[in-house]
Amino acid sequence: MELPAVEEDCEIDLNSPSFKQDIVRIIAQYLDDEGYAAARVLLLDEAGIHLDALRKEQTLVRQLRDALSEGSWETAIGLCKQLKKSDFGKVSKNDALRGIEYGIQKQHFLELLDNGEVQQAFNHLTARMKPYEKAVHEGEMRELAYALTCQSVHDVGAFRDWSVTTGRDQLVGQLNRIFVGMDVPTDTAGHRLQPARLVHLLQQAVQHQLDRLRIKDKRLLQCNSLLRDFATSVVPNAAYATLSGHGANVKCVAFDPTDPNRIISGSSDSTVRVWDLNTAREVTRLCGHTSRVWDVAPLGNGRCVSASADGTLRMWNMEGGGAAGAGQPRAHVGTMTGHTSDVYSVSVHPGRTHAVSGGYDKTVRLWDLRTSTEVRQLEGHQMGVSQTLFNAYGNFIVSASKDCTAKLWDLTSCLCVHTIASEQLTEITGADMSANGIHLLLSTRSNTNILMDVRMNRTLKRFRGHQNSTRHFVRAAFGPIEGCIVGGSEDGKVYIWDMTTGDIVQTLEGHYGSVYSTAWSEAQARLASCSDDGTVRVWEYQTPQPK
Repeated sequence: MELPAVEEDCEIDLNSPSFKQDIVRIIAQYLDDEGYAAARVLLLDEAGIHLDALRKEQTLVRQLRDALSEGSWETAIGLCKQLKKSDFGKVSKNDALRGIEYGIQKQHFLELLDNGEVQQAFNHLTARMKPYEKAVHEGEMRELAYALTCQSVHDVGAFRDWSVTTGRDQLVGQLNRIFVGMDVPTDTAGHRLQPARLVHLLQQAVQHQLDRLRIKDKRLLQCNSLLRDFATSVVPNAAYATLSGHGANVKCVAFDPTDPNRIISGSSDSTVRVWDLNTAREVTRLCGHTSRVWDVAPLGNGRCVSASADGTLRMWNMEGGGAAGAGQPRAHVGTMTGHTSDVYSVSVHPGRTHAVSGGYDKTVRLWDLRTSTEVRQLEGHQMGVSQTLFNAYGNFIVSASKDCTAKLWDLTSCLCVHTIASEQLTEITGADMSANGIHLLLSTRSNTNILMDVRMNRTLKRFRGHQNSTRHFVRAAFGPIEGCIVGGSEDGKVYIWDMTTGDIVQTLEGHYGSVYSTAWSEAQARLASCSDDGTVRVWEYQTPQPK
């Protein structure tokens, strides 16, 4: 079945009571379909959706619709009264139903006249329609009385276009506007709901994510869980694009999480640049730093933070820069000062309100991005701090240092709660933490990336084959799935290892200088790498062609 397209700009107010009730009904339908009838009843009862009242209302509305279409006026009036007394009845609906009651009496009167039954029409007007006299404007009642004296109903201007069929259709339409959705197939709660609605919505969500991937061989796209966004298990194997324009080596690269077609890079030319992946062209240049940019971190709201050798962090509006020339005033949002020398690393908290940085001055610093001010300074490392990051839950800070240690800091108290150190660790150039917070990956200057169990302070695996032994900050990170490790190398290659076996499963060649770091985009199933050769390269999976 072909799924309908999902509009990216579509917005819904999930705090709206109607949407909340829709969600409850969808879940209740799924529970009913799967045989969890008791759970469905409990859910609907707690949500205040009463099945008996809804079923009763549905039945009454259908009967009333039939009575209006058939001209069974006494029956129709009786059904209106029952609807007004039903448990589900609301004041707003009761007022509308009173309007339908008047419409019924009026239609009955006109049909009596149309059939030549003038005396019966007169009795009906004086007996049945008198109670509604104050509810309608005086002119209409005069027109109804005047119709008694005319040879035909159509002689009255207000009823010139009236007919039995159109009059009844108007009443049915008026009823449908009050009870929206009662004329279509319904669920057990009596409201419009497509069959297997929850499953269908989940299929749409998964399909929308798959459609955004650039992998043409759909056999490789298998969704095995609904607990998180889809992440492909394929490993990039081919070059997609080369982004050129920086005037010096590129120290860092990142994908914008809110726009996977946007890549951010920082360079020794002191600029931060934003690239459009569709065109492989620079779209924004952010100028203001006075020395090399060591790291960038996207905020996810059209902004990013950069860390520089000039001792500052700067927050930028990526929409406000220029494609060339001097820095644009609109682009610069704020400057954070406090470090006394190079700032090697910056990372943004999952809540996007704070950032953490580390630098040559041996300190880890916590910043409030809303005010561009320093919150705390964390001290304990004996040499420069090469990498800082938050864990996935945002309650810990991880720092890695040239002093051959990594530290975990409690975010609330800002105290060091754990230090990872061993004789096997040499100078650490980078770090990354797994999504579950159990595994810590350390890049070291012994040509080795080390996977550690944080709980046990134990080495689980070493990844070798690359080069990382000189002054460069060469970093590795968890890959497209946490079953693999992706990292740079001084030999100009990107290395991908199997996390379980430690084996190299892929090398990507194309750079002409040291590869410092990589970034992965789940939304695009693409990998970006930055290099000493002054370029950013983007890699993707391409189905091998048969030889």
